[in-house]
Amino acid sequence: MLLAAIALAAVTTSPVDAEYLRLDEQLKKLTTTGVRKELEPELQSARDALNRGANASGAEYRLYRLRDAFVTVERIEYVVDHWQDDLQTLWNHEKPRFDKHETDRGSALERALAQSSATRADRYFEASLSYSKATNPLNGLYYLGEASANREFREFVRDLGSGAAEKTPTASQIASTLDALEIATLDFFSTRITTPDAIPVSARLKEARELLRAGRNEGAMLMAIEANIVLMDRGGAMPMKADSSTAPAGSMSSLLTEWVSNETQPERKTTREKAIAFYAGIFSPTQPVAAAKPQVVVTLVRWPYT
Repeated sequence: MLLAAIALAAVTTSPVDAEYLRLDEQLKKLTTTGVRKELEPELQSARDALNRGANASGAEYRLYRLRDAFVTVERIEYVVDHWQDDLQTLWNHEKPRFDKHETDRGSALERALAQSSATRADRYFEASLSYSKATNPLNGLYYLGEASANREFREFVRDLGSGAAEKTPTASQIASTLDALEIATLDFFSTRITTPDAIPVSARLKEARELLRAGRNEGAMLMAIEANIVLMDRGGAMPMKADSSTAPAGSMSSLLTEWVSNETQPERKTTREKAIAFYAGIFSPTQPVAAAKPQVVVTLVRWPYT
C-alpha cells in the first residue's frame, strides 16, 4: 500500500507527497545499515507512522499525519549521526538554531502545526542537558534529537505557507474552551484515578496552555481539539454543545472532515464527527465556566509533557 502512495507522490509531486517519499528512502537506509539496539524499536514506530500517513487521503489530513513520521525518522537519524558527540558541545553548537523565532505564516493548520512543533522543539532543547544529567547521556541526546526534528518540521511547514486567510478563534475563546475541557477531564477521571488514560489528555491540555500563553493561538486550538478527541475516545463527554454545520470553512474543517473519512472503526468515526462540532463550539461567545472543585493532583513528571 505504501508503494502505491509513493507512486502517487511521484505523479503529484506536492511538497507533502515528496516528503513522504524522502522519509521512506531515509528510513529504508537506516533499516538496511542498522542502528544501535536501543533504537531498533524506533524503526518500527517510524514505519508505522509513515505507513499511516502515506496511505491516508486528503491533503490536510496527510499533512497532519506527516508530523509523526517526520519527527520519528529525523530523531532516529539525529541520534545515529551524533551518537559519539559530546552532548554539551553539541548543545552549544545547536543553540543558535533554537534562538531564532521566525514569524508564522500559512493556513490555520499550517500555523498550528508550526507553532506546536516550535514549542516542542524549545521545551525538549531546554530539557535535554538536565535530563542527561538526571538519567544518562543517551536520554539527553534523544531529547536533543526530538528538539531538532521538531525544529526541522516547523521549518518545513512554514515553507509551505499558503498565506490563506482563515477565521480563527480569539485567545479568550480558546481559554474558555480549555477551562471547559479541564473540568470535563477532571469529572470523567475522578472515578478512574488509578488509570493512566488521563495522561494523554492532560499532556495536551498542558501543551495547549503553554501555546496560548506564548500567543500561539492556532497551536493551542489544535491541541484543544486533540485533547477533546482523546478524551472522547476514552469515553468522556464533549464539554460543549455546538452544531458542526457552523464550523468555519478552511484548513481545520477540512482536516477534521478528512479525518472522519479516514477512520474505519465506527466508534472512532463518531468521535471525529463530534470533533467538528467541538471545533465549531470554540468560536462560540466565551461563557463563564463553573469552577471545578478544589483538589490536589500529584503527578510523576517526566520531561517535558508527560
